[in-house]
Amino acid sequence: MMLTVAICDDNQAICHQLERMIEVIQPKLNDTVDIDVYGSAEALRSILANQQQIYDLIFLDIELPGSTGIELAHKIRFEHNDQMVQIAFISAKTQYALELFSVGPVDFLIKPIQRAQVQQVLTRTLNLKQDNAVYFQYTDERMFKRVPHKMIESVSVMGKLVSLLINNGQILTYRGTFSEAMTQLEPYGFIQINKSEAINCRYIHGLNREQIQTTSGANHKISRRYQKAVAAKLMFQKGEG
Repeated sequence: MMLTVAICDDNQAICHQLERMIEVIQPKLNDTVDIDVYGSAEALRSILANQQQIYDLIFLDIELPGSTGIELAHKIRFEHNDQMVQIAFISAKTQYALELFSVGPVDFLIKPIQRAQVQQVLTRTLNLKQDNAVYFQYTDERMFKRVPHKMIESVSVMGKLVSLLINNGQILTYRGTFSEAMTQLEPYGFIQINKSEAINCRYIHGLNREQIQTTSGANHKISRRYQKAVAAKLMFQKGEG
C-alpha cells in the first residue's frame, strides 16, 4: 500500500527536515511513501481543487502567509468534503488546540519536530487508511469526492439529489441516482428500506416491522413493500419486536 504525503510549509528548512525524516522512517513502515512539498496554502489548494492529486496525509503549517493552515484545513473538510485525508498540523505555538478540533487533525506537532512524532503520525495514518480502504465515490460540481462507507449512516434521494447522512451529523448532497449509489453501497451492509432510502446496518440501534431507529436517534420508515426483505437480511423473525 502506498502512502501519499504532502508537506505544506513556507519554511524550506522544515520541509527538507520532514522529507528527510520520512525517508528514514519509510523502511520501518514496509510501505512506499510518495512525498510532495508545497510552499504555500494556495499552491496546495490549487492542486486539491483541480483534483490533480489525492493525499492520505498532509503535514500542514498553521502560520502560513496569506491563507493560513487552519483556513485551508476547513476548505479541505467542508468545501471539498474530504473526510479521509489525515491532517497533521505543525506550529511553534500551542494556543490553537480549540480552533483545530473541528477539522479532526490526526496530530499536532510542535516545532522543533521530533522523528518519533513523525513516525507515529505515519503509522497512525497507515492504520486508518487500511481501516478506511473502502470508500464511496461521487462527483459534485465537477469535483471528485469521497467518504468512507463506514462513516455513512444512511443514503436517501429526493428528485435528482442524493443525500448522504454522515455519522457526525453532516449531510453531503450531490446530483445523482439512488440506484447508482446503491451499486456502491449495497455490498457493504446497506439495506434499502423504502423506494428512496437505505440504512447502514452498523448504525441500527433498534427496529420493528415498520421502522428502524439508528444510533443517532433518527427513525426511518420501512415501507410495506420492503418489510420482508429487510426482515430476511437482518434475520428479524416474524412475531418478534
